[in-house]
Amino acid sequence: LDMLLAHVQSADPGPAPLHVQLLTQAKPEPVKALIKALDADAAAVDLSGMEMHTVCTVLRHWLVELPEPLLTYALYDNFINAGYSEDPLASLSAAVGLLPDANFLSAQALLLCLSHTASKAPSSVCDLAVAFGP
Repeated sequence: LDMLLAHVQSADPGPAPLHVQLLTQAKPEPVKALIKALDADAAAVDLSGMEMHTVCTVLRHWLVELPEPLLTYALYDNFINAGYSEDPLASLSAAVGLLPDANFLSAQALLLCLSHTASKAPSSVCDLAVAFGP
């Protein structure tokens, strides 16, 4: 996950804005090849020549294939109810604090990447929500 997110943050998106590339599906062959390579030995994978479409599609694939969402089914109500509480930020912070460590670190890395991406093109926030939302 960290390698994919780092590539998304650092790579030049090319002619299309990054948020457009996040929403665009890559060709299936390179996606399958990258997933296979990452499954075999993620440390040996070099993303430097990889098209951004491919990396973004693999990132979304990874999120979809998780056995449980990053914010977990068990904490779903906590996250939803945080928006309705008297102190939404404190409630959200409390819910985040209940996440398992791996979920917390993965969600943190993903949200930092999305924040970085949105800061480059603020109009892309809705597109990012569509690309990575449930």
